[in-house]
This record gives sequence, C-alpha cells and structure tokens, in this order.
Amino acid sequence: MEYPKKKIRWFHYVLTMVLGIFLAISMLTLAYCLPDQPIYQHVKDSSHLLKAEGNYPRLNPHLIATQLDLYSDSVMLLHTAYQDGKHTPFDRAIYAYEPWQDHKLPVEILSDYFYEPNLCYESNYMRYWHGYIIFLRPLFYFFRYDQIRVLVMIWEALLLFGLCFLLFRKKKTGVAIAFVGSFLAFTPPTIWLCLQYANIIVTMLSICLLYCLLEKQIQKRNGLCFFFFCTGMATSFLDLLTYPLLTLCYPMLLWLYGASFDEKPSFLKQVKQLALITVSWSVGYVLFWSMKWMVGTLVAGPDAMINALQVLSKRIGSNVGEQQPEGFVRILAIKRNISLLWHRSYAEKAIGVLCIEALWILFQKHKNPSFKQTLHPDRNVLTKLLLFLAIAFAPFLWYFVIANHSYIHFFFTYRELSITMFSFFLIPIFFFTQEHFYEKNTISSISQSK
Repeated sequence: MEYPKKKIRWFHYVLTMVLGIFLAISMLTLAYCLPDQPIYQHVKDSSHLLKAEGNYPRLNPHLIATQLDLYSDSVMLLHTAYQDGKHTPFDRAIYAYEPWQDHKLPVEILSDYFYEPNLCYESNYMRYWHGYIIFLRPLFYFFRYDQIRVLVMIWEALLLFGLCFLLFRKKKTGVAIAFVGSFLAFTPPTIWLCLQYANIIVTMLSICLLYCLLEKQIQKRNGLCFFFFCTGMATSFLDLLTYPLLTLCYPMLLWLYGASFDEKPSFLKQVKQLALITVSWSVGYVLFWSMKWMVGTLVAGPDAMINALQVLSKRIGSNVGEQQPEGFVRILAIKRNISLLWHRSYAEKAIGVLCIEALWILFQKHKNPSFKQTLHPDRNVLTKLLLFLAIAFAPFLWYFVIANHSYIHFFFTYRELSITMFSFFLIPIFFFTQEHFYEKNTISSISQSK
C-alpha cells in the first residue's frame, strides 16, 4: 500500500535535538528534586547486598558469560544516593557528582560512603548523561536494590511478552520465535540481576515495541530515518556504553523483515535505506552524547570536553595495558567476545531454536495448502538475505572499531552477538515463507480488485 509522503526536513532533526537536550536536563533536574532521605536510606540498606556479592560475581563460577557488573551498578547507586546539601538539582544533573576513593572499587566505596564518609572525596562523572537517574531515583524512593531487581525482571518479561503478542497479531509468529531465541545470547538471569545490563535491554525492547506499534505511521510520514535518529538519542541518554548497538540493529531487522513483504525494491535501494538508517542512528547517538560534553563545557569549563575526548580516544584505541600489536588487539577483541558464546550449552539452545523454527515452518506448510512444495527464490529474496548477513556482521565491526572497550569489557559486550543470532534465526523464517507470502498477497490483491 502506498502512503502519501510527508517529508521530514532537516530542521525537524535540529528541533528534535534541541528539544531533547531541554527534556534531558529538565527530567534529570526533576529527578534530583525528589527528597533525598528515603532514597539515601534505601540505597544504604542495599549496600550490604552489593558488598556481599562483590564487584564482579558470577552466577556460574565456570562461565564468564554469567558475570554481573556490580561495579557499574554501584556507580549508578552512588549517583542516585549522593547528597551533600551544597549543590542545586540543576548542578547535580549536569555534573553527576559522586563520592570517590582512588584505591578502592565502587562496591567498597558505596559502603564507605554510608558508614565512613570521611574516607571519600567528591568527584564527578560528567561525560555521560546518566539518564537512568530519572528511573532509579523514583524507584529507590520506595524500594531497595533486591526489590528493584524483581521489578526489572517483571518489566522485561512484560515488554517481551507484549512485543511477541504484537508480532503474533501481525502474523509474524516466526519473527517472535527468532526474537526470543536471540535472547539466549543475553544469558537471561544476568540481565535481571544487573541494572547496568537491564538498562539497554529494556531500552531496546521498548524501541522495538514502539516501532511495531507505529510502523504504519512511520511509513506514512516517511519517518524511518527520523525514528532511528530519535532512538540513537534515547540510547545515548540512558546507556553507559554497554552494548548500544542493540537499539539500532534489532529494530532495523524488524524493519528489514517487514519491508521485504510490503514491496520488492531494488537491492541498491535497500542498501541505501539501510545506510541512511545507520547514519541517522549514529548521528543521533554521537551528537546527543557530544551535546552533554558541550553543556558540561558551558557550565564547568573546557576540562569537561577535554576529559570526554580523552576517554573516547582511549575507548576506540587498542591500548589495553598489554604488549600486543594494535591490529592484533582489535582481532583479539572479536575473538574474546565470540569465545563467551562458543560453548556447548549455547550451541544446544541455538539448535533447539532452529528446530522450533523448522517445526513452525512445517506447520505453516501443512496449514496452508498453497504453500509451494519447491522453493525458487527470486533475485530480490537472495539480495535481501545479503542484507540480513550484513547486519549480522555489525557486532564484529563494532568490536574492531571500539577495540579497547570491547577487549576489556568482553564479559558484557559479547551480548551484541545476539544481533548476529537474531539475524541468523530470521533467515530461515524469511527464506521459507517469503515466496508463499508474495503468492498469498497477489491472490489477495486480485480478489480485492474484483
């Protein structure tokens, strides 16, 4: 179906960026306006649990993939609870103040802040937006860390269920199977028990759900690039550089699968659209992140920008504190991430997902007599498969470019390989149902014209 195009122009992007900065600062400032005492007390009560579990506990001592990042969770809680009575909510939103010690890790610092505060000095973490604060401060007003873990698990489950139900209603049950199957790469218990991990998972699920709900409206307004521009901004606001590629590639795969059934555009047109989506998300992500540095520079001086650029240079570099050639470290970053999923338990589960997909395809074949016995994929189907493979390759490119971060933090960055799994799980669903779908659509359109 053709929709009347209402072109989104460049000034819409500029206006959205300006509005986004205003909303980000306003929401953070409002979050810091909440009374500190209940939040302080609930985080204090939670500090015992984090200290008992440690900075990097593993659910399974033999599997690095089950390692939690309570180091980052403690940093998030320090920002949530820190108060000294000197700074305005606006200053706290911009500077992201935190108590710190030079020779201790955050879990110990969190405990010391409540029980030996004289050991800590005031620092700041200005280079990130820390958008999670707008959720954590209201949550810690009422709950402790262990209770919030349960709420996060329930919320993730509801989002996933809602998305699968929506895909089912859209006659995309196979996509829902592939989507749930790709969650194997997340090592699910870890994304319920670690706020750092859950943050971007919840963001990705929310974006995918929003895309499925607004898919027709996005097409009507020719707003695909604008949608991904906004998702890049949202990711930059909420994430602490964990595995942000999820918010680009998961909705992109949903779009690619859906777009393939609506029309048969040329390969070059699809490649161009894919490139525009990637650029739109990247511009939204990088530009909105850099706006935090600009705001910090305006408020605190040039040191904010200098510090941010130094850290960025380090993260995309290949210096990991070991005597390794630069190019070799980038290859090792890829190898380290792959190694966490290169395990028998993950292979068995992946095979299980493919078996479920095969059963679903056979069921569709039995249910629909018009399903062709022999598959003769046309050129458009084959070129579409190349695009699925291109997206599957995206995590490896990310690891190669963001080498320092991917090498050091491989125990959580490996989750970006879920993109590769989702893409591979989608391919058989797409390949074995595509021709039938076109045939059904053709018959349907002929009937409607009569």
